[in-house]
Amino acid sequence: MREKCKKQPSVNSHQLTAITKIVFLFFVVFFSGCENSDQKKTVLEDQCLPSAEIQIIATLPGGKVDLSEPEIFQESSEKKSLQSFGIYVEKNLVLTVAHAIPKGASAQGLSRKKEDAENELLLLSSKICGAPVSVSSKNPVEEEALFFCGSGAVAGKVEEADLTSYSKKPFSDSTKSLEGLVKISGKYSLGDSGRGFCNKKGELAGILVAVTEKDEGLLIPSNQVLEFLN
Repeated sequence: MREKCKKQPSVNSHQLTAITKIVFLFFVVFFSGCENSDQKKTVLEDQCLPSAEIQIIATLPGGKVDLSEPEIFQESSEKKSLQSFGIYVEKNLVLTVAHAIPKGASAQGLSRKKEDAENELLLLSSKICGAPVSVSSKNPVEEEALFFCGSGAVAGKVEEADLTSYSKKPFSDSTKSLEGLVKISGKYSLGDSGRGFCNKKGELAGILVAVTEKDEGLLIPSNQVLEFLN
């Protein structure tokens, strides 16, 4: 038995116009959403650290970093790492001391760009950008107050300048001499290596490379930093 075909209702011009508008709005909303998503992703990728200071955790060969144990040295059969700091001198360039990342060690997001092993200075390329500081053209002088470049808090006063230090390298039995250092008051440790100290103008005046027997800081002064960077 043959079924009778039902006549399909005709679509008038007003209905077509409404459908067209709905389809158009769908594409506008869909592609706008995709564009906003990409824009948000780009913004997140371009965000930089608000500070001039970055923490460095270097992993030595055969070691693993365990951030749940915030020790200066992390050593065992499974892990062997070293904690220190660096200071941004350009948006993606970090200045630190050579022993912050010993030979053969690595630090996530950081790669070696330039090194002066004689004066214990190391320049790193950083995947994460930061807020750089300029380097002072004048060395800090006695009684001058210095501040942590990262936080702006008072660090201490310069006690002596143009000192020579004989220090032991981390993870090594060898020693080396460093000349022209600046001693600053306060209590510091090996974990503060690479911390930047700024003058009242916010310029980098020195970078911590060693500590005394009384835990005072010894800084590489800005003139040596400038010579290294240039």
